[in-house]
Amino acid sequence: MNSAVTREEIEHFLAECGYSSNPEGSAHPPVVEFVSETKEAAYFDVNADAVRKGDEVPDRPIRVTFHVIFDGTFSRWKLRSVEELAPGIKSKALDRQPETPKISPWPDTKKKPARQIIGKKKKCPEALQPRRIAEKHRRT
Repeated sequence: MNSAVTREEIEHFLAECGYSSNPEGSAHPPVVEFVSETKEAAYFDVNADAVRKGDEVPDRPIRVTFHVIFDGTFSRWKLRSVEELAPGIKSKALDRQPETPKISPWPDTKKKPARQIIGKKKKCPEALQPRRIAEKHRRT
């Protein structure tokens, strides 16, 4: 998977399911490290302390998952899900740190909250509507 995902795209992915990233910094390192499960799926994890759902810090990292769609001419990576990892699932991203309170709002800033990034607040579906991330031409 192409790692050319911008900070704004990651903020948008998180916001689609009600998560917000730190308004004073990024929710990921500058270069996103994708972990491929198969040739058809890839994901990256975000540290739990780097996001909020409302004012609540998740206990486990947030996994952003993509899958490949092939339409006969092109292969495209599409967003599949954004969800907190279940206990026991391994990740290089960090769990919520013991010194971070479970309820911990972001400091007041001029940045818009997550629900305003994507417009009208929507319920996060089990499988998100496909979203074009990167396009790769496949020769036939």
